[in-house]
Amino acid sequence: MTWPLGRLRAVFVYFNLGGRRKRQNMATVSAPNQINREVRDFLSKPRKMLIGGQWVEAVSQDTFATLDPATGEVLAQVAKGEAADIDRAVKAARAAFDSGPWPEILPAERSRLLWRLSDLIEQHKEELAELETLDNGKPLLFSRKIDVPSSVNTFRYISPTPCANRWALSDRSSPGIFL
Repeated sequence: MTWPLGRLRAVFVYFNLGGRRKRQNMATVSAPNQINREVRDFLSKPRKMLIGGQWVEAVSQDTFATLDPATGEVLAQVAKGEAADIDRAVKAARAAFDSGPWPEILPAERSRLLWRLSDLIEQHKEELAELETLDNGKPLLFSRKIDVPSSVNTFRYISPTPCANRWALSDRSSPGIFL
């Protein structure tokens, strides 16, 4: 199998398929210069926290290095969230839940938004698979074939949930009481 990311370290995994053993090659990204441009650009900037719809620094302004488990090299600098940041995030989440746009969105629209999220994950599956592999040190094949598709499938599976109530599709449904 040819991998598009250049020199990759192969890992051999054996699967028991119907009593037969089959060898399958898998790969992990092993160096920052081998990752695609979008992922490299994403990792090159210090990562902030998303709180209240805004990308913000930690209250303390501290960051920490997240490392590539395969090489030990720094992948990115990430905001170091502490108690004050958690309090800020919880307050923002509570405010969004109580008075933000989500409680006013009808269930059918919520379903469409969840499906759209799955489409966006699928649209960026290669970048997300590389980020997952770099962050966790797992084989790229696992991220591509299991992790990212599982996220897509989970959002598609739950997307009808807001409409599960028989009143959800009517204009009489009450915003704020469904998923």
